[in-house]
Amino acid sequence: MRRAAHRGRFTSLPLHHTIGMRQSALKSGCLPVNGEDRQMLVLGYQGTLQPDPTLCQAAGPGYDHASGGIAVPGGWPPQMEALIEPLLARALLGLERRTPAVQRVFGGELIPLDALLELLRERLRGILAQAIAAHLETADHHTLLVERDLICEFPVLLPLLQQAVSEWIAAMAAFHDRLQRDGQRLAAWLGVATLPPLESVSGTTSDTHPGGHVVLRIVFSGGCCVYYKPRPISGEWLWHRLLEAVAEAEPALRLPAVRVLEGSSPARYGWTESVLPLDRLRGSPDGTRYWHAAGAMLCLAHHVSLTDLHLGNVIATPSGPAVIDAECLGTPRFVDTPASGNSRGNTAFGAFFESLIGAGLLPRKLLSRMPDVSGLFGSAAPVSGLGLPQWFVASDGSYSLATAPAVLLDHGNAPGRTSALTAMPQLLAGYRQAAGVLLHIRKALLASGSHWRSVLEREHAPRVVLRDTLTYGILLSQSLEPGNLRSEYRRQAAFRGALQRDAPVAFPKALVRKELQALRHLHVPRFMALPGTRTLASGCGGSLASNFSVCTPAEEVLRRMEELSLEKLEAVYIPALLLAILNLAESSR
Repeated sequence: MRRAAHRGRFTSLPLHHTIGMRQSALKSGCLPVNGEDRQMLVLGYQGTLQPDPTLCQAAGPGYDHASGGIAVPGGWPPQMEALIEPLLARALLGLERRTPAVQRVFGGELIPLDALLELLRERLRGILAQAIAAHLETADHHTLLVERDLICEFPVLLPLLQQAVSEWIAAMAAFHDRLQRDGQRLAAWLGVATLPPLESVSGTTSDTHPGGHVVLRIVFSGGCCVYYKPRPISGEWLWHRLLEAVAEAEPALRLPAVRVLEGSSPARYGWTESVLPLDRLRGSPDGTRYWHAAGAMLCLAHHVSLTDLHLGNVIATPSGPAVIDAECLGTPRFVDTPASGNSRGNTAFGAFFESLIGAGLLPRKLLSRMPDVSGLFGSAAPVSGLGLPQWFVASDGSYSLATAPAVLLDHGNAPGRTSALTAMPQLLAGYRQAAGVLLHIRKALLASGSHWRSVLEREHAPRVVLRDTLTYGILLSQSLEPGNLRSEYRRQAAFRGALQRDAPVAFPKALVRKELQALRHLHVPRFMALPGTRTLASGCGGSLASNFSVCTPAEEVLRRMEELSLEKLEAVYIPALLLAILNLAESSR
C-alpha cells in the first residue's frame, strides 16, 4: 500500500460517456490498471466495496506499515471520532425538533435510528478523512484536535459538514412523515390489519438522491421487509406489470416481480416489497429453471429498453433473477446506433447486439484485471486501480492514512459461479419463450388507452446516466483532498476542468452547470428524460436541454416492441445473443 497523496488538483482521468448504461460506484474501466497507482475513494463505497481483507490477515498482527505502524482494520483516529460525535448529537437534536414526537413512534415503539445515524457517521468520516490525515502529519498526536483549528486550516470543510447534517435531518424527517402518512395503506397492501413496530431501518448501496435522501430497508417485527425509495417508482411499476402480464399469459413463465406501492405524493417517493428474505428461505435455485428465467429477463429487458442492470440491481431468487431497480426502464436513444463491428453490413443486427450488451445483464469484454459487474454473472473480485481509506497506528500512537486495495463485495445477484457459455442453452430457450409470450400480450399492453401505455407515455421519466457513477465518485473524493479544502475557488475550478476535459461529446452548458452544482454539494448528479419529450432534465425535473435524445422514452419502448416478430427473432435476436455469449467465452480465456 502507499500513503494517500494530498494534492490541490484533480488527477486527469477519462470521463466515459455511458448514456443509458449506469456502471455504479466501482463499475467502470476508467481507472489505471496499475495496482501501485490506486485512486482513493472516500465516499459512497460502503456495502459495495471493502478493503482487501487478506491484506492484514496474510501479514499477521505484527505487520509493519512503512511509517512504523501496524494495521488497524476498521479503526478510526480518536481525533476524528471526537469531532464527529457532536455533529451526530446536533443531527439527532435537529430531527427531534423538526419531527413531532408522535411521528417518531410506529406500532407503539420508537423508530430505531442507530443505523440511520451510522449513515451520517460514514458520510462525515469520508468528508473528514483526508483533511485529518494531512493535519495529523504535522500536529502533535497527543494534542486534542479542536474543530475550529481544523476549519481554520481547511475552510471549505465547515459548509460541507453543516450541509451533511442538515440534509440528514431533512431526509429523515421526510421519511418519518411519509411512513406515518402511508402506514394504513402499507398495511392494506401487505395484507395485514395493522403493521407491527419497526425492528430495523438501514441504508442500502444505492446512490444518494437530491437533498441527501437515500433508499432505506425497513424490517418490521416478524420479518416483513419493504424498501422506501425517495423517488418516483413508475419504472418498477411498469416492470412489475409487464411480468404479471407475462405470467397471466404463460403461468410457467412467472419471473420474480417486486410489488410496488406509490407514495401519497407519487412524484416524490414510493415503496417496494422485498423479494427477500422469504424467497431465499424456500430453497436454492434450480440451475436449469434459473437460467431459463434469466434468458426471459434478457428478452423483456431489451424490449422495454431497461438498462442499468448491473450486479447491484439484480437479486438471485429460487424462481429466477429479480430486478430491484428499474428506474432506467425506457432509456431513449441519444444517437442512432451504428452496426456492430461483428456485422458491419447488418445495421439491425449490430444495433440489437449493442442494446443487448447495453442492458448490463451480460458481461462486457473486460479490461485487464477489472471485475465483471454484470447483473447475471458479476461476482466478488479485486478492483484494480481503486483503493479505500485504511488507517494505521504507529507504536507511538500516531495515526496515518493509506490507500488499501479495494475488493468488490458479493451482491447476491447470481446463484453461483456459472459462465454464460455453460448457461447458453437455457438462456436461448428462455429468450425464445419470452419473445413468444410478448408477441401474444403486446397488443393489449400497447393498446391506446391502456393503463400500462398511459403510465409509460405520460408519467414515467427514466433516469439518464451521462457519466458512470465511478467517475463522479472519484471527482468527489479528489475534491476532498487537502489542497481543494483550503479554497472553494480552487475546488470549483478543479471540478470544472475535470468535467470539461476529455469529455467525448460536447454537453450543453446548462447540463455541465448542473453537474458542477451537484458535485459541489457532494451529490452524484442525476438526470432524467421527461415523459413524452426528448428533453433532458435534472433530477428535480428542471429542463436542461431540449431535443437531447432521438426519441421519447415511450417511443423507444414502442419501437422495440413493435419490431418484434418470429422472423426477426430467429434472423437477428437469437444469432446476436449467441454471438454475444461466444464473444464473452472467447474474451474470458
